[in-house]
Amino acid sequence: MATMTHAHTETRRSTWIPWLFVAAFLVVAAANGVLILVATSTFNGLTTENAFVEGLAFNKTLDDAAHQERLGWIVTPSFRGDGPRHGIFEVSLRAPDGTILTGASATLALVRPTQEGFDFDVPLADRGQGRHGADLEFPLSGIWDVRVTVTRDGDTIRQTRRIVVP
Repeated sequence: MATMTHAHTETRRSTWIPWLFVAAFLVVAAANGVLILVATSTFNGLTTENAFVEGLAFNKTLDDAAHQERLGWIVTPSFRGDGPRHGIFEVSLRAPDGTILTGASATLALVRPTQEGFDFDVPLADRGQGRHGADLEFPLSGIWDVRVTVTRDGDTIRQTRRIVVP
């Protein structure tokens, strides 16, 4: 009779093992649920609203890039952070032979790559000697994409830089 009691006890102890598998699957399902919730409620990865239309105009984009290459302008952007969410952005303009380009206008489009609603545009003031600049106050610190557009005599050059704002 001692052996039957012992066998019955062993059967009872092992009944909890399948519940371990159920608990493990519940933990995995809960983790997946949290990840799905975070993935659907944060940055959607969309960088343009009209990708199809922009794709149709891709040849024009290639032509513009080739035109920029032929112009050969040397556009040197620089950013210097001088405080929390504040900095100075300057662009230096030179011709291919190194001479200073005058008579140009420059603007910035500042884009927050990870959050919508914080983008803004800034015209750059002519500071002489082929330099244009502006003091910038950012709504958030962190990573920003700066799209520089320089126009002179009907010609346009565009550059994009990534900066980190303190």
